[in-house]
Amino acid sequence: VKFELGLFDDPYRYNYREKEIENKKVNAAHRKVAREAGAGSVVLLKNQNVLPVTSTAGKIAVVGPLNKAKKDMLGNWAAIGKAEEVISVFDGLKAALPKAKITYIEGYDLETNELKPLPDLSGYDVLIVSVGERAIDSGEAKSKVDISVNANQQLMVKQIKEKAGKPVVTLVMGGRPLIFSDMEPYADGILMTWWLGSEAGNSVADVLTGKYNPSGKLPVTFPKQVGQCPIYYNQKRTGRPWIPNNLYVSGYCDETALPAYPFGFGLSYTQFEIDTPVLEKEKYFFNEPIKVKVKVRNNGKHKGIETVQLYLQDVVSSITRPFIELCGIRQVELAPKEEKIIEFTLFTEDLSFYNHEKAFITEPGEFKLFAGNSSDNLRATSFELLETRISSNK
Repeated sequence: VKFELGLFDDPYRYNYREKEIENKKVNAAHRKVAREAGAGSVVLLKNQNVLPVTSTAGKIAVVGPLNKAKKDMLGNWAAIGKAEEVISVFDGLKAALPKAKITYIEGYDLETNELKPLPDLSGYDVLIVSVGERAIDSGEAKSKVDISVNANQQLMVKQIKEKAGKPVVTLVMGGRPLIFSDMEPYADGILMTWWLGSEAGNSVADVLTGKYNPSGKLPVTFPKQVGQCPIYYNQKRTGRPWIPNNLYVSGYCDETALPAYPFGFGLSYTQFEIDTPVLEKEKYFFNEPIKVKVKVRNNGKHKGIETVQLYLQDVVSSITRPFIELCGIRQVELAPKEEKIIEFTLFTEDLSFYNHEKAFITEPGEFKLFAGNSSDNLRATSFELLETRISSNK
């Protein structure tokens, strides 16, 4: 590969940063990709009919210093990234909505998180509030005992909603799962925008205005309370699974066992429907491919991208196994009212696991397959695997 790339002739041929920046054509191409990647990474967590923000929103308040914090948009591992090259959220929104009157309000101190007085907010059509971590707060050697968004920032969202009485859209920025249960009821829309790099402001603006229909999915589970940690979708099954309003189960007496947002979760401006997975037959032999078909429909009014997720459950096994495991994903773009059939193929290795003797084995028996758009919104089917054997001792 190195020979084909020409690295032995010129080991630095892909590292001429200054040269590429000076080349406007190359630089524009890179920034275009950065903008698209950023927009595709945004995860829509909540939308009570306030997004996308349309051009009819005449007066918009942009609240919070992270809206202008260019350096923080580069994240903790930016290396030679330059803050002056970053498009801030404030600048991105002004470019996307040139006819709107957009006002910046600081809200709180970026260094201390101390709240600052809010002006009269009643005249705004929509308020966009940024909260969360700074780049320095996440990354290597940045573990925390409390992953909650700062209490003052969450209080600010509450105060803004109560004072303005208008739609409040909250952008949550950070590099880890964050808890923001206190502010959630006061936000009409919530987006996890992470730190999106040099084109952060344009990426966020593209999603907020509907130029890009959000398609991001959470790669981790977001807890409601820090006491739920560790919390993840593929936990092992227990003899007493959590059931609401039941006492002697694996849960909590003061909080639900469910997360705030599950693994794989992410909303869209359109509405997708994913059917129950369909198999060719009910029984399969060892080493026989298992073909799965899943129908997806766009029932909404906007074109969008959905991520179809396939999960597997080994119903009975010789050792404890996860309740479900992700075994396949497919992205599909659909126009309004369009539908497509997505195909997956599973092999024996996909059903295998390491036993107590560290042998990689496959056991016969019943398996369940689930399809959906997140780890807690699934439809199921089942099949039986016949025959067993030790696959390897690796």
